[in-house]
Amino acid sequence: MDQPNPAWYYLQIDQSGNIDISLTNSQIEDIDFICWGPFNDLATACGNLTGGGAFDACTLFGTYPCGNIVDCSFEIDPSEEVNIPNAVSGEYYMVLITNYSGVATDIFATTLLSSTGSTDCSIVSPTNCLMDFFSANISACAPDNTFGISGDFSYIDNPGSGTITVVVDNGTNTYTQTFNPPFVDGQLYSYNITGIPADGAASTITVSFSADPACSQIINYTAVADCSCPADIGTFSETVSGQTNVDYVLCFGDELEINTNNDWTAPDEQFNPPGPAYDPGIGWLVYSCPPTIGLVPSANEDVIDDPCLLGVWGYGDFAEINDQYWIDAYPGVFTDNIVYFVPITVYSMAEGYYSYTNTSIGCYDLGTPYAVQYLPEMTMTQTEDCATGEVTATFNGGLPEIDGSQFTVVPGSMTPATAVFVNTSCGAGGDIVLGNLNVGDNYSFVVEDANGCGLTVSGTMDGSGNATLTYPQTDYCITDPNTSPNLVGVGGGTYTATPAGLSINAATGVINIAGSTAGQYDVTYTGPGAACPPSSTFTVEIHPLPLVNAGVDQLVCEGTQVTLSGSGDPANYTWDNGVTNGVPFTPASTQTYTVTATTAFGCINTDQVTVTVEAAPVPTFAADVTAGCSPLDVTFTNLGAGVDCVWDFGNGLTAIGCGPVSTTYVGVGCYDVTLTTSFGAGCTGTTTLPNYICVSPDPIASFSPVPSVLTELDPTTQMLNSSQNANAYEWNFGDGTTSVATNPSHTYPEAPASYTIQLIAISPFGCTDTAYATVIVEEELIFYVPNTFTPDDDEFNQTFQPVFNSGFDPYDFNMLIFNRWGEIIFETNNAEIGWDGTYHGKLVQEGTYTWKIEFKTSKNDARKIAVGHTNVLR
Repeated sequence: MDQPNPAWYYLQIDQSGNIDISLTNSQIEDIDFICWGPFNDLATACGNLTGGGAFDACTLFGTYPCGNIVDCSFEIDPSEEVNIPNAVSGEYYMVLITNYSGVATDIFATTLLSSTGSTDCSIVSPTNCLMDFFSANISACAPDNTFGISGDFSYIDNPGSGTITVVVDNGTNTYTQTFNPPFVDGQLYSYNITGIPADGAASTITVSFSADPACSQIINYTAVADCSCPADIGTFSETVSGQTNVDYVLCFGDELEINTNNDWTAPDEQFNPPGPAYDPGIGWLVYSCPPTIGLVPSANEDVIDDPCLLGVWGYGDFAEINDQYWIDAYPGVFTDNIVYFVPITVYSMAEGYYSYTNTSIGCYDLGTPYAVQYLPEMTMTQTEDCATGEVTATFNGGLPEIDGSQFTVVPGSMTPATAVFVNTSCGAGGDIVLGNLNVGDNYSFVVEDANGCGLTVSGTMDGSGNATLTYPQTDYCITDPNTSPNLVGVGGGTYTATPAGLSINAATGVINIAGSTAGQYDVTYTGPGAACPPSSTFTVEIHPLPLVNAGVDQLVCEGTQVTLSGSGDPANYTWDNGVTNGVPFTPASTQTYTVTATTAFGCINTDQVTVTVEAAPVPTFAADVTAGCSPLDVTFTNLGAGVDCVWDFGNGLTAIGCGPVSTTYVGVGCYDVTLTTSFGAGCTGTTTLPNYICVSPDPIASFSPVPSVLTELDPTTQMLNSSQNANAYEWNFGDGTTSVATNPSHTYPEAPASYTIQLIAISPFGCTDTAYATVIVEEELIFYVPNTFTPDDDEFNQTFQPVFNSGFDPYDFNMLIFNRWGEIIFETNNAEIGWDGTYHGKLVQEGTYTWKIEFKTSKNDARKIAVGHTNVLR
């Protein structure tokens, strides 16, 4: 090996076990290796590894495959050792050896004695053949739900024998194409395999030499998705009604119905991606000739590309009438007036999609065309010849206008039996003549075309020539101007009318309507000549003006609704001034209204009515007093006019009279007062004065003196006024003093006494209420007890006794003196006698002694007890 490029080798294991291979070289240069495996066959090993890739398992290079690496080394070393552990008999391994130095050298591979397994031929030389290019192109799904794969391949170092096979395997079946020798290295070979089912299966395509299976390539792919179309148009039932005796050839006015038998199959709904709203059904297409494009779904044709397609008839069941619509809408487009209607399955009737798929091929089923021929309308004109006793009928339209066929008299259809046909058939635009008719004969016969479309010829033989009399109208009003006749035919005759009463000019036929009497008349024109003169009769009616009554004049009060209704003969009644007949309205002022009556024949008459509007009175009144205390007497005076006065005082009482009226209000509150007056015409007016009379609530006097018990030391009290419904106050404090304040305070003399306080509460209307309360000024309890005295015979402070200024009962008094052991050492019931500091006639020792005083107050006989200490000093 004299270059650093890689050399490929493969091993096949003969005996299972570890395989250890030593790599050395003659020039002692750096060599490296990678070993991959195991593989089930050589083709897989070669196809996965020798085709390039990215190898970075040893982190030194990034250009070699990286799958299934068993061992590798890129050390800078002239010798390497390949170790394949636990090799299994039949497995294949690939070894890549490189001479990185680029110096020409021989590399030796030797199986080491440490190996417990063996190869089938130790080291095998590299394979010669290489499939160096292989491509595959997958076609779209075909209408038969199959697809094809085409592509190219090339190779080098071919084995020179055997065959090359391209195999498509979809897991169910295989599809192949074989190439025979000779083989040329480097040549590009093309293959094409078709008829592969479109089922979306995971599949492979492989190219290989039969003489060298390792010389192969494999491509994995997913088969094209299923594109089969289940749509089926189903069957239909047809119904033709009318004259025709040939299906789908319609006489004018015939009807054709085509209804599905509901055995159609819709195309499948598509989801990837979803399309228009799935609303399947049957649609109908309109063609000018039989369809030739898109008869079956394909990727190359579309129904809408058909040059004969005119549009969409509609969806659902089919119904057509021969009214020449299609023929008139597309003049000159149809051959022999034949329109082709073709049913088609529809994916979305709501959005107008006949097909939607997720492939390039549509899905629909186009039904058999219905060729419907629209025959033109049959027409006929007829003329009579009195002199020859013949009637001639000229025919057009029908089937003869399309194909040149004949109109023919239907046998047995002729009357009278004495008549004789001159001929019984004709083409379009031709005549059929019936003869041997006498004046006054009623004749009739039927003519049909070959399709059964027919007309009836009938009439009365009038005589020599023809005359047709008409007037512009059949109905006239007595006020209309004169009217003249319209005469078609032989002139110079006379005009007569029956019954009598119609003013008509016999020579001109002019009718003097105003000079005629209302009624119905038959006007007859009789032509000149003695032999079967032509005649024609026309009926006119002259209508009188309608009787109309607007009603009697009315006198109404202002604001009153009025209904005006015209009456009389049957007619349409309308009013002026915006009034609708029979609908109430309110007139704003006196007005004359006109009603117009119009009959169905346009005859018009009018009448009038006057509506006089009288203004309603506006009562006014006054009260002598509008507010006060209960009971409140009030007198009301009517200040306006009127003949009738009705009072509602709002207190539940009423009165009648237009003079002064009185009432008494007792309950507290405000009252609405209403006066209603009327005049001679009956118009009334009402005036209400809301809250006109108000009765105030009586005051409630209430107060509290705080405090209500006073003392000589503080004889002042505060008045807390809680009166209601009052705004003025008068106080009398019971000691000769008064006040008008709301919450006054008052100070009484400093002496024991009882006082009665009076409060008069006054409302805004002078109503009063009185409340009373009592206050007492009590004598204050005042006394003093000394805490020390000095019984030392020096004339000062010689005794211990409490000093009372006021507030106690001197006749109910007791004082006790205790020593430190709780013994009573002094007692007195006279507040004027004190303790002189002795016990049993001897002065006690200096110190602290306890005293207890019990007495009764003078103001309420309450008993009081006081305890304290006093000090004895000398």
